[in-house]
Amino acid sequence: MENICGKIIKILNKKGIVTTKQLYDNLRVASVDTISFKDLNDALAILEREFKIVLTRDGYYELLETKNKKVGRLLMHEKGYGFVSLEDGNDIFIPANKLHNCIHNDIVLVRTKECNGKCEGIIEKRLARNQDILVGEVKIIDGKEYVIPDNQKYKIKVQFVNPGNIVPGHKVTFKLSGEVHEDILTGKIEEVIGHKNEPGVDILSVIKEYNVPVEFSEEALKELQNIPMSVTEDEINDRLDLRDKLIFTIDGDDTKDIDDAISLEIKDNGNYLLGGHIADVSYYVRPGSELDKEARARGTSNYLADRVIPMLPPELSNGICSLNPNVDRLALSFFIEIAKNGEIVDFDIAESVIRSRKQMTYKNVNSILEQNIIPKGYEEYVPILKQMQELAHILREKREINGNLDFDIDEVKIKVDEKGKAVGIGPRQRGEGEKLIEDFMIAINEGTAEYASNLDLPFIYRVHGLPRQEKVEQIIHKLAGLEYDALKILRSNCIKHPKEMQKLLDDLKKRNDSKVVLSHVLRSVKKAEYSDENTGHFALASKAYSHLTSPIRRYPDLENHRILKSIVIYNHYEYEVIQKITREVSELAPYLSGREKIAQDLEREVDKMKMAEYMKSFIGQEFDGLISDILPKGLYVQLPNLVEGRINLDGHNGKIIFNNETYTLSDLNRGLIYKLGMPVKVKLIEASKERHTIDFELVDDKPKVKELKHGNSKQKG
Repeated sequence: MENICGKIIKILNKKGIVTTKQLYDNLRVASVDTISFKDLNDALAILEREFKIVLTRDGYYELLETKNKKVGRLLMHEKGYGFVSLEDGNDIFIPANKLHNCIHNDIVLVRTKECNGKCEGIIEKRLARNQDILVGEVKIIDGKEYVIPDNQKYKIKVQFVNPGNIVPGHKVTFKLSGEVHEDILTGKIEEVIGHKNEPGVDILSVIKEYNVPVEFSEEALKELQNIPMSVTEDEINDRLDLRDKLIFTIDGDDTKDIDDAISLEIKDNGNYLLGGHIADVSYYVRPGSELDKEARARGTSNYLADRVIPMLPPELSNGICSLNPNVDRLALSFFIEIAKNGEIVDFDIAESVIRSRKQMTYKNVNSILEQNIIPKGYEEYVPILKQMQELAHILREKREINGNLDFDIDEVKIKVDEKGKAVGIGPRQRGEGEKLIEDFMIAINEGTAEYASNLDLPFIYRVHGLPRQEKVEQIIHKLAGLEYDALKILRSNCIKHPKEMQKLLDDLKKRNDSKVVLSHVLRSVKKAEYSDENTGHFALASKAYSHLTSPIRRYPDLENHRILKSIVIYNHYEYEVIQKITREVSELAPYLSGREKIAQDLEREVDKMKMAEYMKSFIGQEFDGLISDILPKGLYVQLPNLVEGRINLDGHNGKIIFNNETYTLSDLNRGLIYKLGMPVKVKLIEASKERHTIDFELVDDKPKVKELKHGNSKQKG
């Protein structure tokens, strides 16, 4: 079918417009001998769905895109103008009066034109509504009921028929219908989420906006009834019995879904034998089952401020699959023999049964490894924890030698009360315990990926590419005024190896403004993603990398477990099996990358909302901060607790000058030049939980700096 679609495009490029009969005749001439009218119509339907072609009123097919007409997605700005995002990555600016009554996220046909040397567009028509279900609040405006979308980019009011139980203040999901008339659309209420003042409705509204499933289907829950909630003797048969081994877990204080346990032995030759014992979720969640369908639809668990949206029902994620202490659990055990220099010298996998001796916490392990203070109940584990710390340092040093990139960017931790209200914000803590588990899990993921790659197995790899040179140029441009020595490295070379980027990071970390500037460098690197091809992991300086250690909360880990069990453990090397798995992973990898991005965007949006909620009580207070970004008409400032807000300097009558060459902003009123990472004094003037925004203004006098409460230490996951 792909071949026929390609030939249709070529014919239309050559002839301009053609009928179905003419297309059929041309395809026969082009030696597509086996084509039928059904094949042709199927191909035409695909191309129409993909907005590649259009059927005119006269019965002719023509290409939808031409030299000056393009198809893309309209992305609106809150100020009323927009951009059409094209498939090739370019954007076309659309003035507010050229929107043709289209709204945010619509798929549109745009005609481009030159305007003052720049490319602008005029929307000719809407091709499709890309997002039918939205979330909004019921409000009374001019005596009439409307739903106002939560997303400020939707500049519409939505009329609806009230079934009688909806009142102003209700948050609802609604489906759009009809066309925009001035700024009004019609819609149908799909679900009442709850009143905006009810605890938890705020986060649930954001979850609904991102269309992330919360409830599990009845069919999936019925399947749970057939799964035993304890390990039986029959299930242990033919598994490696490790219940007498010293195996334990290290997690956050409130972690309930425990994917991984660890063990360590010193071999007679002096090498370390690291054991990573990962929950055997694949035993309980079979391919094609209802539970599997639910897990695949989610792709990942979502960890938000006051809740977890699990990939699997709690009976599995917190129960029989979780490696809880002092109970038998089925696992997939990875054994890695590591030499004193950090080299992996042997690798093995086995289906196992384990019994974790203790559920340790990062807080208590950090107490032992950082302060030599031994909490009660940890006495017998001190020697093995010290040996594990020794191995972790060896592995970390080995990665650093290879060029591993440690951006050392703080992650935000939001503390909420029993009603879900934000009561503290600050950086997550990352101590020796957290680093130890991270080092061990990286070793398992890396070692297994190399093993799979060497065997040429179909596999889902975690890949991370070289930074694109244009992105590197942007970083050089942004940091040009900051006089970093390492910029000379970037100017003279394309980034070909992580060590070159590592030199820049090491230089940046010497500065007081390193955290802010490092975040800009991080944005220049590509995002890691899933792929069925092993192209290496740039940031980790790994020849091969994968995800295997969190099958309770990540679908790619679950799928990789299935592959390893099917091919490696059960020896299914048959051609048909390999081909079937190869097709599956080629489809799964990009899909799972998409699900991961949705989860990340959802978490980021909830964090922004909760930050605004927390900061609302500090309006009028003054703070110290660092400039985290420069805009032509303003600044972004980050506070020590990682809260970021905007300073709008628009309307200063030409007294603000943006220098595109040095990426600085000159304030002629104050006689100052603002640069990235520069310390400033700010006053909080607005914090909108509804818009998820925070606004500051600059102050000249010494501020009465308010101390902000920080959140708790890091929760694993």
